[in-house]
Amino acid sequence: MTYYVDSVNGKPENSGKTKDSPLDTYLNIRVKPGDTILFKAGSVFRTDLFSPDGKENACITWGMYGEGEKPTFLLSQNVKNEADWKEVDKNIWFYTAPLHSEACNLIFNYGDFCGVMVWEYEDMKEQGQWYSKPLKRGEPCTLYMYSEDNPAKVYTDIECAVKRNGPVTSGAKYIRFENLRFQNVGSHVYAAQDAKCVSIVNCDFKYIGGRIWDRKQRIRFGNAIEIWEYGEDVLVDHCTFDEIYDSATTHQGFINKKPCLRINITNNVFKNHGMAAFELRDLVAVDSHFDNNICIGAGLGFSLQGETPPRKSELWPQPMGHHLFIWRIPKKSPGGSTTVRNNVFYEAPYGALIYSTALPEAESQIDFDNNVYFKSEDDYLIRLGGKNYGKADFERYQKEQNQDKSSRVEDIYKK
Repeated sequence: MTYYVDSVNGKPENSGKTKDSPLDTYLNIRVKPGDTILFKAGSVFRTDLFSPDGKENACITWGMYGEGEKPTFLLSQNVKNEADWKEVDKNIWFYTAPLHSEACNLIFNYGDFCGVMVWEYEDMKEQGQWYSKPLKRGEPCTLYMYSEDNPAKVYTDIECAVKRNGPVTSGAKYIRFENLRFQNVGSHVYAAQDAKCVSIVNCDFKYIGGRIWDRKQRIRFGNAIEIWEYGEDVLVDHCTFDEIYDSATTHQGFINKKPCLRINITNNVFKNHGMAAFELRDLVAVDSHFDNNICIGAGLGFSLQGETPPRKSELWPQPMGHHLFIWRIPKKSPGGSTTVRNNVFYEAPYGALIYSTALPEAESQIDFDNNVYFKSEDDYLIRLGGKNYGKADFERYQKEQNQDKSSRVEDIYKK
């Protein structure tokens, strides 16, 4: 069955079974394997996208119909109302209305830029800096902001990404998400354990993460797509990722010590990811590919705001902000084989374009080739085999690591 959902013109009494009779929300649909749920172009929803599992030969598809902007799942709370802000100290404004949950990020002017989180109330000293105090059981969530006038007057729009107890999307088996946009999400967007036959195609992810992980170490977190423990036949293709706090894509976990199978991350554009475009962790996957991607600005974006590089992480003070981050891999995987081919890696000002702390025998299961590397500074370009290689060392890297035989390094010319 195909269902149609339109946040603007849909009605709860409609059947949802034709484009002329769309529902206003998908939440009352009893989705079954084989169903397709299509959202009208231009629709905006402030709900999670929870899906049951499909079945073999009965995939559940979530997509778009009509012409225009991709349907957007906006997982934030609008805090633009001028009457809800009260000045409590000089240029310190308190949000008086209830927050749905703990604040993770503030996004201004319809996604143009975001605020800077500070860890202590007294650290709010510049426009757009914000603070949310640690929660105690039973206490409401709080939000303070430094602003020279009422924040609702200063900004044309303010969205507060809030804490989520789980990922925005669910469904671990026989699921397809296509032509959708996910924005202003406090932690992960898609995180599935034991995923199988999952396709995420032509979707957009922006301003993902920022939730507090450890106040003592001052670490926040948030990935766009995370495969946990095990994944099989997972495709992430022709998607765009921009302003991701940690990693845009990752597979990790593996308590059961079984490597993923056929994880294919292809033809995507990654920008401004704080940790990595692809975080390869715990075990090298089997028959998998990170190919034909464009990766720009590792370590940039909102994750660096308020930080002095290297930004805080579990590896601090090691550098953070790489396009490929390969770590926590203690041994070779049975049958492990992952390709990293035909990619463009452009700039990582605070880290390496490729950064690995894995054992050499595990690194040997990753095949790098036909990539183009751009870095403005002549510091280290790649860390592999326990060695750091700068731009001038690229030929030595190729020979010593037996990698990237058809790859090249290009200069970035500053105007």
